[in-house]
Amino acid sequence: MENEKSKVAETIVEYNKAFAKLKPRILGPFYHYPSILITPETVVTIDNGLKLWLVFTKIVTDLKKQNYDRSETSPLNVKLLSDNLAVVSAVATRYTEDNQLLTNFGFTYTMRKVEDRWKIIVGTIHDVEPVS
Repeated sequence: MENEKSKVAETIVEYNKAFAKLKPRILGPFYHYPSILITPETVVTIDNGLKLWLVFTKIVTDLKKQNYDRSETSPLNVKLLSDNLAVVSAVATRYTEDNQLLTNFGFTYTMRKVEDRWKIIVGTIHDVEPVS
């Protein structure tokens, strides 16, 4: 069981590194379709790679306008729900190119193990408090 928790955590670390490159086309392997992204402002269903690319292209464009440089993530809280379902929560802090705080937020991902690889099926952005 601890081995699977480690695999889930490794997947999120890899995903965060890929996201930081601000290239939406490389995020596809981290998602299982259909996926849902939930923020306090909206809910988006992503049912294919093109939709994923469109959604993350907007996010990346907005981050570039804000001079995004990097993100730091608090320690991951991983909970296995079954052999092929897990929930991961943490706090992300984003910084600008001049090292100023851009934003911080909590995130919770529901992950599904598909063909021996953990993938995001629900991504939720929320206040920091439920995580800390």
